[in-house]
Formats: sequence, structure tokens, C-alpha cells
Amino acid sequence: MAGLFLQETIMNMNTKRNIDAATVREAARGRWIEILAALAPELDNALSKPGRHVGCPVHGGKDGFRLFKDVDLSGGGVCNSCGPYSDGFALIRWLKDVDFPSALSLVNDVALGSSYMVPKPVRKPVQPCDRQAGESVKYRLNEMWRQAFDPLSIKSDLLWGYLESRGLRIHRRADIRNLRLHPGLKSFNEDGRYEGSYPCILALVQNTDGLPVTLHRTYITHEGTKAPVQSAKKMMPIIPGGRVQGAACRLTKGSTSIGVCEGIETALAVWLATGMAVWPCLNAALLGMFEPPPGVRLVWIWGDRDANLAGQKATAQLKEKLDLSGVENSIWIPSADLLPHLNSGKSTDWLDVLTELGPHAFPLAIIEPYKYNQAA
Repeated sequence: MAGLFLQETIMNMNTKRNIDAATVREAARGRWIEILAALAPELDNALSKPGRHVGCPVHGGKDGFRLFKDVDLSGGGVCNSCGPYSDGFALIRWLKDVDFPSALSLVNDVALGSSYMVPKPVRKPVQPCDRQAGESVKYRLNEMWRQAFDPLSIKSDLLWGYLESRGLRIHRRADIRNLRLHPGLKSFNEDGRYEGSYPCILALVQNTDGLPVTLHRTYITHEGTKAPVQSAKKMMPIIPGGRVQGAACRLTKGSTSIGVCEGIETALAVWLATGMAVWPCLNAALLGMFEPPPGVRLVWIWGDRDANLAGQKATAQLKEKLDLSGVENSIWIPSADLLPHLNSGKSTDWLDVLTELGPHAFPLAIIEPYKYNQAA
């Protein structure tokens, strides 16, 4: 049986072409770090240390890639295998395997906030290193998913223990999808230093067509708590031709009405309290670019209240995007006086609301709220 990631990603063939390149270039100058962070999460490590060698987002390894020191101005970087990419447009073309008009459209959406259109893929000549790297990414993702335990397996006790430690008491036979427990994955910090091997919760990331594009990892301990590593939550490399823009983890069965949020635990908290299908987009930037699947007519946006306003900005960005596309939507952010002791300079999400106040503090129940005594 073919693995999840051996299929090609199908992309919408409609592309916006009538964009003035000079205007977008000027808008992007001095903002490339922000733009690349939104469009290419696989560059997170490189963006944290411009000018220093890190693992290549395409080929892997530990030191095969670096962004230019002036990346915020130019957007460029260099791959030791494929060569330099002089600006952010060239870098995005390489990372996403798209033509220039498509890269221009992607940058335009972030830099100028216009409606987002899915880029048309082009079939450029595939270099041997590209093909080999692409197959390596797919193989690694498939093997990781295959080695992980289904939530119903007795070997997944740590998954349920971790969720309970976070205040999420979920019955083991609940219809939770696309989560698995890997018995042990190595963790490396941003400098490539080995931090140890830990059990890991894997979440499948699917694009708007439902096709898998990558895996998200949550490193935990054998005691069921968050692992003591530099970053316990990380995204795996994205399959060649895949896009995480618009994607989400479909933890529960969707319908014509769904909710979206940032984190996995937040999604499960809202689901427990309201019964609503809620899909995490994994970070604020990706939440702002979520694309509902065909047939979805209503989207509830469950935003974080962040001290730096990142969560609030992401929810507003998504609302504007959905308004333009004609999808009915509504924003829900914990009020500042709901948890005053958590809002004094700290961020608050709906998991905090659930654990501190319980499900009855939520503003609505779409269906009968999940009964805690089911998990007893």
C-alpha cells in the first residue's frame, strides 16, 4: 500500500497574474523576514540566524543552507547543492516549485494583503538533487507515520496521558483523527545539537483538498509532559510541490460548519466544550491564511489573546480573507476580563478558559457539549 505522502499534491490551476512586480518588490523590501516566515515555515531555523549555516529546507542535513545577512532587504539565500537565490522571489520559486508570477502572487498576498490565489505549479526540469531530496522527504514522512501507534492502540497511553496533563480529558474511543504516537524521535536544537530522543505526538497536516503535505511533531516525556527541549513543537519538511498555506490538521470530522484555531490543544479544548469540529492551523501565520475546503459555508475563528497581538492580527486577517471569498465567519477571542489573572501581560487561549473555568464559560455550544463523565 502506497504511503500517505507518495501522491502528488493537486493544486488549483487558477492564478492571479495582473500584479505589478515593481509595486510588490518595493512593498517587500525590508519586510522579507516577515514574508518568508508566513510563506515558508520550513525556513524558521534559518530566519532565526541570518548569515549562519543551518539544515537545508529541501535537502536536509545540518549546514547545507543559509540566508543572506541582509535577508530582510533582499530575501535571498544559498543552498550548497543548488546554488544562490538572489532575492525572495527566487527563493520562494525554489522552495515551492512555482513560476515567477505565482511567487509574485504569494508575496503580494502577504506584503499588500490582497486576496489570496493558489499558485499554478510549473514543471521545471528536475535536477538530480531535487528529485533525490523530494523522495527522501516523502520516504521519511511515510516511515515516521508508519512507525507511530494509532490512538486506539494500548501503546498510545502516553498520547492520552499528555492530553490529560494539559487538562484535556478525552475518552479513548472518541473520534479523534490524524493523531499518532511515535515511540521515539531525535530532537536537535537550532544549532544542530542533539537534545535526546523522546516520544512524539504526530499530527497529519492536510491541504485544502485533503491531501497530506507534512507532519507536525510534539515532543513529550515518558511521564506524559512536554519534553525539555528548545522547541517541543516542530514542523517536518514539506513534500515537494506541497503547500502549508491554507492547510490544517483535521482532528475531527468536518461539515459545512467548522472551527479553526492555532494550536492542537486549543482545538481539542473547543471541541470538548462545544462539540464543534475544530482544526488547528499550528501557528498564527498559517491561521491567517487558512482556506476552507469546498462545501464549508461557515467558519468559527477561535483566536488567541496574545500580549503581542499576534493571535488577534491573525484572526482579523483570516476574517478579511473569508469575507472576500464569501464564506460566513465569526471571530471568538477570550475577553480580557474572562481570566484577568492570566491577562496581565500574558497570552490566553481557549485551553486556558477550559481548564480554569470549564466548558460552560464558552460562548456557545453547537451541539451537546462533550460530557466529562464519558472520560471517567
